[in-house]
Amino acid sequence: MSLKDSVPVRLFAALASRVVLPLYTRLGLSPSGVTVLGLILAATIPPAFLVSPWLGLAALALTGLADATDGLYARATGRESSYGAFLDSCLDRLADALALLGFWLLFDHGPQLVWSGALMFAALAATFTISYAKARAQGLGAACEVGLMERAPRMFYLLGWALLLALWPGAREGILWVGLGVYLLLTAQTAVRRLVHVRGELARIERLGGAGRN
Repeated sequence: MSLKDSVPVRLFAALASRVVLPLYTRLGLSPSGVTVLGLILAATIPPAFLVSPWLGLAALALTGLADATDGLYARATGRESSYGAFLDSCLDRLADALALLGFWLLFDHGPQLVWSGALMFAALAATFTISYAKARAQGLGAACEVGLMERAPRMFYLLGWALLLALWPGAREGILWVGLGVYLLLTAQTAVRRLVHVRGELARIERLGGAGRN
């Protein structure tokens, strides 16, 4: 069973339909407006982390809420569109970058900032590769649903990471380094797995195409 079909996700969708989506309607927001709102909220993540990990956690949570409900809102109001899906995917990448920037700003300034910056850049590259691999594979007619660190699990991970930072400020340095290392390993593994999977899928499609022409 995929994450989208899990009981917690179904419960969240039901709760959002009763509480969050009516709020969007009262505010006069369109589904794309909710998507843009998510980016605006994401832009608050870096300065929020500079003030307090608790504020960073709150900004992350609100960003994740908007990201999780814009599609629900589009379906509930019958306003799904190809451009809306395209806009959502594009702005999600910006939100990914802003979220990771928020964590990076917490690292101590000094020699370690170079290493944390390099690792954070690698984590961002792996994150972008995960999303691009899926989009490009689908454009070529191949399925690409493999790997752990899709958008929703990444957001849950970041929320958990931020919560640990808020709960144990005295262990901030260790939590930052371990959190970044695990995030990089998981996203890199997902990116590599997708590259390998798509190679096999495209080879299978080419074989089927060749067989169909014979």
